[in-house]
Amino acid sequence: MSNAYLTCPYNDLPDRAFFKKLGDRNGDIGVEPDPNLSIGPDDKIISAGSCFAARIATFIRSSGLTYLFSDDRISSDGDDVREESPAIFSLRYGNIYTTRHLVQLLRRVTGKQIINPPVARDENGRYRNLFRPSVLSYKSEDVLRADDDAHLVNIKTMLERATVFTFTLGLTEQWIDNETEITFPSAPGCGFGEFDPSQHTFHNSTQSEVRQELRESIDLLREVNPDLSIILTLSPVPLVATFTSASAVEATFYSKSLLRQAIADVLSEMPESASPLAYFPSYEIVMNPHFISENFAPDMRSISEVGVERVMKQFRRRFVRGAVEEPAISIGLVAQPSVAVADNKLSAGVDPVCEEENIWNAYLAKQEVD
Repeated sequence: MSNAYLTCPYNDLPDRAFFKKLGDRNGDIGVEPDPNLSIGPDDKIISAGSCFAARIATFIRSSGLTYLFSDDRISSDGDDVREESPAIFSLRYGNIYTTRHLVQLLRRVTGKQIINPPVARDENGRYRNLFRPSVLSYKSEDVLRADDDAHLVNIKTMLERATVFTFTLGLTEQWIDNETEITFPSAPGCGFGEFDPSQHTFHNSTQSEVRQELRESIDLLREVNPDLSIILTLSPVPLVATFTSASAVEATFYSKSLLRQAIADVLSEMPESASPLAYFPSYEIVMNPHFISENFAPDMRSISEVGVERVMKQFRRRFVRGAVEEPAISIGLVAQPSVAVADNKLSAGVDPVCEEENIWNAYLAKQEVD
């Protein structure tokens, strides 16, 4: 070796520091165990977030760890409350794509903000809560509001009992109600409700907004449960569509890079005395150029089973200690969750699990009409 290279400060770094070396590791990016946050069979885990968060929830529920969940519906007679999508998270909050939506929900849970959920009627005449439109449908608006009140209480109870909360950030783009400034999980008119340009405004969050909303969300979580450990992840799933003037590819990289930097900023600010806060690089594992073609399904938007397995294997290495094969449990807020959904959907184009997909479904339906 030339003497010119002997003192290079990179010489003694581990393999994970070198891009070319990561091509030999079958998608392993060298994730190390977290020294401050470990999860064992005695921990009680809850989760929320984007569509990809449901994949993490599925892993936890089958990994021998204790995953808290509840069917999260008020008791009712007959068809007052109808299940419209399977129970994929700890509670029936549906997809939470943005930090603005998360902090809005936590403000409601803690009583910092009193908001009645916006309501729409679907094509079957049933009422939908536009904060979680794909989750449940109701015979009357009164039943919807009663169930929403119970839902907020259930979230607080779940947070009080949990030891670990995982949240997967997904998007920066969202739609806002001009009068109330509430945010929706999906655009009105794309599956549920009606779009009104005088009432609904597109908003693409800035990095400072995401930072502030994420900070406040963490503060509210710790207000409910000061001992709660928090794991943040970033969804690798691209935007289904963008309302900006950029292409969907540009908008995806803008959104994901903004969210990733905001997470890093918040992590760097957290005091060491607080309960553990960690980031897990699910986004980076899936987007690793050495294996990106394997990590995505043929549509290049859905994450393949191979990709999910790579993510979960490294999640286990980073956080899981001494897991044993035990079933997930319900904390008994209400009934056990159903494993299947009754045949009472709207048209086949409405996606009951991933609400963002309804933007694409609405577009396809319009093309058929035209």
